[in-house]
Amino acid sequence: MMLSDEESNLPSILLVDDNETILQMLRTLFRANGFQVQSAMNGVAALDLVQKGRCDIVICDVMMPQLGGFDFLKEVRAIPEASHIPFVFLSALAEKEEVHAGLKSGVDDYVTKPFDPEHLLAVVRGKLTRSSELHARGVQLQEKFQKRVIHTLSHEFRTPLVAINTGAELLLEHAESLSEDRTRTLLEAIYRGGQRLERLVNDFMLIQQVEAGIAGRLFQERAEHMVVADLVQETMESQYDAELCNECSFSFKNQAPHQKAYLYRPQFQDVMVRIFENAGKFSSKGGAIEVQLRREDGYLVLEVHDRGIGVSSSQVEQAMEMFGQVGRETLEQQGGGLGLALVSRYIELFSGSFALHEREGGGTTAQIRIPISQSA
Repeated sequence: MMLSDEESNLPSILLVDDNETILQMLRTLFRANGFQVQSAMNGVAALDLVQKGRCDIVICDVMMPQLGGFDFLKEVRAIPEASHIPFVFLSALAEKEEVHAGLKSGVDDYVTKPFDPEHLLAVVRGKLTRSSELHARGVQLQEKFQKRVIHTLSHEFRTPLVAINTGAELLLEHAESLSEDRTRTLLEAIYRGGQRLERLVNDFMLIQQVEAGIAGRLFQERAEHMVVADLVQETMESQYDAELCNECSFSFKNQAPHQKAYLYRPQFQDVMVRIFENAGKFSSKGGAIEVQLRREDGYLVLEVHDRGIGVSSSQVEQAMEMFGQVGRETLEQQGGGLGLALVSRYIELFSGSFALHEREGGGTTAQIRIPISQSA
């Protein structure tokens, strides 16, 4: 049945109860108060309605044949498009255990029978208002994220492409008149532009692997018990890009020389490279970066200290978001803003934690905590 424009703008409520008398009372109540009403006498029929059409809120009995209230809620929460729908349970039972079970399973509110119509209306309207506010906030956050992605990508693609195109154009048009030094400078600019684009594309591929579960499967299949200090030392000596680290010098205070952790080498070294390069990027050229490794309460704690511009506590969350770049408006940065987001996700694979802290006296401390391996 086609709805009129006026009807389609009404909030849609789904009523689910195996008692026809109660169901009719609810239909009458909500239709009289400006709701578009759908109804079903069990969870199976109600689930079919949720999957087929729009539903803004559900009023549902707990005890029903075929598919009870708790199971119906679980099924709806598993549908991405419907997982946000508010649920209000109705039941003649007022046992605390049942109320707690409903709240733990994700129900938004609980009303016992016999119910006061005005109270039930107030509950439903309150849940719809809250749902609308959350939806509006979600739209705002999505738009903000999209703008940040577009801004970051346009800058990160355009800058190296300008270097590549300009350098190539000069070489093509003035190849015979350019000096050897000038030719080499242009070739280096083209090369650096290509490298920057390659890093950006690789980061996108890696974040897709993480989100798709591929990185997790690689960890499960290839992780080994490894001496962490050896991996840190190896990365410090040969893995990171000195230019991206701003020619900073590194020192290593190793207080856990033989402790192992369960790691996949390429992933852990990628974590270390990103942390080293992030520390160097915000430090003065040739600055000092201190790396410390110690044992603490069953964990290995790895800290990288820099004396750069620092990150405030209010900026930490932004720094670890995808496409998050702190101070982008005032500070020139290279990268798509995926580095620390990848670090955080890799550390989760290792059953560890990653944090950034503002350093007393200026600068930032990046801290990794990973469980010490139980293997000998």
